[in-house]
Amino acid sequence: MTQCPTCGRISEDWSSDETLRPDGEVRKARQRRDSEDRALSYRQWRYQFGGGCFVSDIDQVEWRVVDGAPTPVGVLELSRVDGNVRVPESYRTAVIERFTKRDGQATSVIEMAKRLGTTAWVVLFRWDLTEFWVYNLSDRRGWWALRPAAYENWIRALR
Repeated sequence: MTQCPTCGRISEDWSSDETLRPDGEVRKARQRRDSEDRALSYRQWRYQFGGGCFVSDIDQVEWRVVDGAPTPVGVLELSRVDGNVRVPESYRTAVIERFTKRDGQATSVIEMAKRLGTTAWVVLFRWDLTEFWVYNLSDRRGWWALRPAAYENWIRALR
């Protein structure tokens, strides 16, 4: 059991790992050992409000430190491919149609990226993280097929 230095909570889930790496990079500490999505019940409840209330669940905002300041470099929407089925163009087209037409979430994601001064992306990934496909939602172009190392390089190159 470890004590949280901020609130004093004692838990086996509290990580005492350093958040400042030897190379000076700061990382967000993982606070729990499990992988439960602890916000799922809230999101499901919140989506039901209606009456002109609108919410968008952005999956990720990628950041870099530029001149000492955190700077957004990409807004990512994630979609997972289950199993080992081939991913044809028609599947990828259906993903984009879901974002742009069925759910309409592309509008808010693109607007969020615009306000942050960056680009909105859709990242389609295979469940076992062996394949990735990237689509530029802001410019409505893509897909680029990437293996894990190439995807990591793509993420690292976002500016």
